[in-house]
Amino acid sequence: MRIHFLAKVSNRLLIIYLLVWTTLNGLTLTVFPAVHSDEAWLAGLARAYLDQGSVAVTEPFFDLFPRQPHAFKMLFHVLQAGLIWLLGFDVFAVRLLSLAAAVVTLLVVYWGIARLTGRCGLAVGLMIALSVQPLFLTTAHLARQESLILAVLAAAFAVLPQILLPHQGFWFGLLLGGAALIHPNALFPAGIAGLVLLWNALLRRVSPRTLLLYGVGLAVAGSALVALSLWVSPDFLQNYAEFGANLAVDAAPNQRGANLQQFLRQLWRQDNGTYWLPDVRGLMVVTLVLPAAGLMVLWLAGSAKAGQGHRALDRFQPGNVLLENGLLGLAGYVGVLFIIGRFNPTSIVFVLVPLVWMVGGIAEVISNEIAEGRWEKTFHRPYRLRLARSVPVLIVAGAIWAGGVALPRDFGPFVSQRIVGGGDPYHVYSAEIQHHLPEKPVVLGNLSAGFVLQRMTGSFYDLRNLTYVTSNIGSIEHRFQIEEAVAAYLEERGINTVIWYEEYDFILRNPDWWVLYEIRPGRTADPAVLRALKAILEQEGELIHTFAAPIYGTRVVRYQGDYPWAVSLYQLDRAASGETPPIQ
Repeated sequence: MRIHFLAKVSNRLLIIYLLVWTTLNGLTLTVFPAVHSDEAWLAGLARAYLDQGSVAVTEPFFDLFPRQPHAFKMLFHVLQAGLIWLLGFDVFAVRLLSLAAAVVTLLVVYWGIARLTGRCGLAVGLMIALSVQPLFLTTAHLARQESLILAVLAAAFAVLPQILLPHQGFWFGLLLGGAALIHPNALFPAGIAGLVLLWNALLRRVSPRTLLLYGVGLAVAGSALVALSLWVSPDFLQNYAEFGANLAVDAAPNQRGANLQQFLRQLWRQDNGTYWLPDVRGLMVVTLVLPAAGLMVLWLAGSAKAGQGHRALDRFQPGNVLLENGLLGLAGYVGVLFIIGRFNPTSIVFVLVPLVWMVGGIAEVISNEIAEGRWEKTFHRPYRLRLARSVPVLIVAGAIWAGGVALPRDFGPFVSQRIVGGGDPYHVYSAEIQHHLPEKPVVLGNLSAGFVLQRMTGSFYDLRNLTYVTSNIGSIEHRFQIEEAVAAYLEERGINTVIWYEEYDFILRNPDWWVLYEIRPGRTADPAVLRALKAILEQEGELIHTFAAPIYGTRVVRYQGDYPWAVSLYQLDRAASGETPPIQ
């Protein structure tokens, strides 16, 4: 007999909730968080795919800053390019992909838990709890790859209990390995799934051959992606290794441990550099407490069964599977984070899926133990069943409440900003720049204004290029040599407009923030390039316009909004033609 999906009340509520949730988030998609320069960076490459009709291209605004085409992230940019083609090159279009991936994540979480436990109410409750988590909402509104990788991670958790046969392991590994087409952070779901399969192999739930073929699938997918990358860029391996070294991914284990500790301290202090995140301190506490609670629940359940003469805890029970996989998922996340050695604040969102699985497992195990009378024998059976049904409701309601109460605190300032200011701060910031650009502008600017600059100018070059203008000169002993190198860069590219941010003056006074623009001690391209640019503007530039941008005048999140950061547009007569010569 065929059962229609919408025949169940819980499924109808699911669809109604997702429609309302998606609509509300679509209406607020550009309200929060503030637009990050990475979003313009990634969207710029996707737009280059369209403009050049090829995936073997690099960002047009980086001509000296080392970039190379490769297969990793290729699928992400193709999907973004499709939305740009349909909706235009703006923030809403590229953020829509992340929102769509978030909807997929919620559906997969519901499906995976409902299929494993048979409890649609529990699955809906956990899905709602995830949907109101501020960190999840932030990721769903940010045009980066994390939302898509989170959907892959949720799918991996949902499918893992069904991966039993060797051929299933191979295809599972092939698909998870192929997810690196979205981003190399696909290593998170791949590593976590591998740890779960290893655990299942040790407990003889699956054969070692299943685990082995899972690894073969990963290797086949990885090899195919590397081969594709070498095809579009023969020097891919060497260049990618150098890029990773700049990000300290080749650090020694003891240094990785120190970096991980520093990363956690920064998250606790809410010092996330240029990335806006909601307050994650409560989530960090939950991430410590929940595994301890889960292990205690498993131990108590096993002790209760042993006291009744059962040989061992039935680890094939849905609650136990949920709880074990959640615990292994959290351990796998930490392990992969350590192995990668790249501690980006946005990656913390990947702990949410293991935590949801743990909450579901704890609720399911406690409910079953009470219903079967192993924990509480003083109640008669009807009362035990009522109590057993109430426990998951109370636990899930607590998870929903924890996320819901944080929403006004985390996102209230963004909403009030729109209401009080009467407009989108990013639109105001972009309009100030757009309205004061000269004719045929060729701009040296900042990716924080990347959407308007890539759309309105003949050519746009990002400031990071300047740190490489001296790379072919060798030893630099005199200031005037750096000024000559910067001036040559401006002249050769026909740059007639430079956008100078007061933030640059702040960075020159504070070496801790040099890394924002690829300025690193020990290279010939030290802060002198910024000073040289400022000297050229003061001597030869004509100030066109200056305006205050409290939010977008700086990329450092903790300094946004509290100070009227000045943004100044200069016109250079030396390159007034606006023509861009070919780059050698």
